[in-house]
Amino acid sequence: MAELEDTVAMTKQDASSGGTQAVSRAARILRMIARRGIEGTRLTQLTRYTGLPHPTVRRILKCLIIEGLVIQDAASKLYRLGPLNFELGLATLREVNSERAYQQILANLAQASGDTVYLMARSGADVVCLDRAEGSFPIRAHLFSIGGRRPLGFGAAGLALLSSLCDADIQRIIAINAHEIEVHPRLSIEYLMDAIERTRARGYAITSDIYTMGIGSVGVAIPNGDQDPVYALNLSTVGADRFTPGRIAELQRLMVAQIAQTRDIRPMLTDEMERDYS
Repeated sequence: MAELEDTVAMTKQDASSGGTQAVSRAARILRMIARRGIEGTRLTQLTRYTGLPHPTVRRILKCLIIEGLVIQDAASKLYRLGPLNFELGLATLREVNSERAYQQILANLAQASGDTVYLMARSGADVVCLDRAEGSFPIRAHLFSIGGRRPLGFGAAGLALLSSLCDADIQRIIAINAHEIEVHPRLSIEYLMDAIERTRARGYAITSDIYTMGIGSVGVAIPNGDQDPVYALNLSTVGADRFTPGRIAELQRLMVAQIAQTRDIRPMLTDEMERDYS
């Protein structure tokens, strides 16, 4: 824990140095707003989760609103991402063939398991949902919306991706997300560190009842050659009778078999995007 406290202090010191401070802080605020999605977030929440002073957050938000990156609802005072984010996203590089290949893999898994399957990607200290496919089981495990973000390590795919990193990167990411971990009703830093060790020993992640009671998930990171994994599959199912040890092992085998087909798929994200921990 002493090492983690030192990392937290170093993270804050790094973020406050250099001429890119304003950009780094604005990006941190945008990520936090993105995590709340369409629900929106309040100024007090952004101040608490970013660790930035209240006047600083307010000043940056005003600038982001002027630029169209953030909007504020006049009645509720909640902040959400603005339309410029969507417009900029349209101009980003898209690997259409890669997208279609992953969509087929998700469809195959959803059909074979009957459950809901997600393609997740590491983005800085977050994990973001890129796509999902639903199986035939009548009760759906809706954990992520496409584009939805959560702190890395939250959920099976995020845990699988976090566990694949070196210890130094894990400490840095946990330091960045420390407050969100502490306020989570069923997570703690100690629990997360123990889950990382179990995931490394097992080779894949298992989570149950983290966000929604009765939902269990298996997460498998997709190998990325000699680099850290960027993508992971997250398969979620509803009901204890569908999440027994035997079925968990069966689902993991299905996922590994599909992951074997990703070796020739060109990555959709760059190293620069995945390594940004600010």
